[in-house]
Amino acid sequence: MRDHPTHETLDRFLRGQLSAVEGARVIDHLVRGCPFCQAAAADLAGPLFEEGEPEDLGSDDGAVCEVDLDRALPAARHAAAAHQEETLLADEIYAALVVEGHSAIHRASHFHRVPVCRALMRRSWELRHEDPTQMLQLADLAVYAASRLDPEQVGTVRVAELNARALGEYGNAQRITGDLSGAERSVEQALALYQSNDQDPLLGAHLLSLRASLFADQRRFSNALDLLEKVEKTYEEFGERHQQGRALVQRGIYTGYRGEAAEGVRLLRSALALIDETVDPKLALTAVHNLAWALYECGQLRDARVLLWENRERYDRHAERTMLLKRTWIEGNIAAGLGDLERAVERLSDAIQGFDEAELGYQAALAALDLGAVWLRQGRSHAALELLEYAAETFVAIGVGREALGALALLQQACEQERVDVTLIHQISAFLRRLEHDPSARFKQR
Repeated sequence: MRDHPTHETLDRFLRGQLSAVEGARVIDHLVRGCPFCQAAAADLAGPLFEEGEPEDLGSDDGAVCEVDLDRALPAARHAAAAHQEETLLADEIYAALVVEGHSAIHRASHFHRVPVCRALMRRSWELRHEDPTQMLQLADLAVYAASRLDPEQVGTVRVAELNARALGEYGNAQRITGDLSGAERSVEQALALYQSNDQDPLLGAHLLSLRASLFADQRRFSNALDLLEKVEKTYEEFGERHQQGRALVQRGIYTGYRGEAAEGVRLLRSALALIDETVDPKLALTAVHNLAWALYECGQLRDARVLLWENRERYDRHAERTMLLKRTWIEGNIAAGLGDLERAVERLSDAIQGFDEAELGYQAALAALDLGAVWLRQGRSHAALELLEYAAETFVAIGVGREALGALALLQQACEQERVDVTLIHQISAFLRRLEHDPSARFKQR
């Protein structure tokens, strides 16, 4: 299962645009049961057959299509139907879990089947944004289902791969739900199982990307970035452009967390050139959103403003509430930087109110610092000083670290002496934004 067809090859296969030899190779790979490519084919096939069968069956260079569509199209429809069945199956299992508990589910004979394991992993991943708790429970069941597979029926290597992948997905779910120590144990077990068998290098890259995400949550950005360089190279070697783009998004975000905004801009722009938005529209939006912040941090305010404007429909379709609030926040900062102070006040005020309602005190206090700087520029010194003191008290109440307390003490002292200036506020605000992700950051007044 090493010679995986690329995402582009699968798409051309489903559209009947491969030669007979290339098409036969893809069919053979899918028939042999590669779960990763079957899942990718299912994702591509669903929208394709909602549109109807392709009318132009010629290849890109005008040659006549040589793929046996009598085999290819039914196989694609079957893959799409299998995806729908797996989703329903996973939801059915979860419903039984809620009503009957683990004991009833564990007795079910269908837990010996590969599709159950695959369905649970797929559905768990799909719920990572919508319902992290259900994601964790389904991943836990996937680990159980994988452990019950019979190597004699399924194959030793395939069982090992499914167990490693299930453990990795469970570890990722633990990370998302805040159990970092449990996540570390699960991901390390998955990698150990993977390394003890002759397995798919793309699975290895996926597990390393999960470890990198864990490192980032542990604020070990250098370790995360080292792993992601390896992950990106593997995906590039195998022609997996979308997954390569995903790794670049992670690299861009984590590089920005380390205060290297210009490099973050470069990486995120490279990522957007590779990401297939039809496969994961939220990933594309994540890249855009973080690119806008990186451009702002670099002082490229007009580019950041244009980027947000051009992608407003993406935000409307795919952004969650917190991301929308952060867009409002950055819009306020961009307006302030470009001298549109009235709009800056409007957007920053909206962001503060939204963060407060969402109980995001740290972000609300950060936006309050930015608004205080705008009020100073408008000559509203008294209101600005009150707001800045409120923001500083909020940070202290939240329980920020010693380095942050030193910067905030400097701000409070300046407020008491009525000698605070916009430059100092911007420096402290930028430092506290970075500190949110990187506890090793140090404040240096310029």
